[in-house]
Formats: sequence, C-alpha cells, structure tokens
Amino acid sequence: MLHMGLTLQFIMGMWLILSTILDLGFIPMIFGVAVYVGSIAMISSNTMSVILDNYPHIACGHSFIFS
Repeated sequence: MLHMGLTLQFIMGMWLILSTILDLGFIPMIFGVAVYVGSIAMISSNTMSVILDNYPHIACGHSFIFS
C-alpha cells in the first residue's frame, strides 16, 4: 500500500504540473489536488506502521496518542 500511495502521489504531481503547463482549466486541477491530498492518509498510516515495526514496546502508546 505504501508503494501504491507513493506512486499515486507521483502520478498526481505530474498531472498537476501538466495541467498547469497545458492550461487545462480548473476542474482537472481540482481532480489532481483531491487525489493527491486523499492519498496522504494512505501513505502516513503505512509509514507509521513500518517505523513502529522496529519499536514494538512503544507501538501501543503511539497508537493511543495519535488515534
């Protein structure tokens, strides 16, 4: 999921650049922004779980604080 989220953000970043350069209008740009921002949750949750694999003794406290 992390790889898919990062790939999706890269594609939408390129879409935003292209829609700006080609002056496609407001609606295609809003589509790119919505998908880009929507994939942030997918990336952040997977990144936290990967980081906490190395620290299992604090994983419970971390999930309590940030939930």
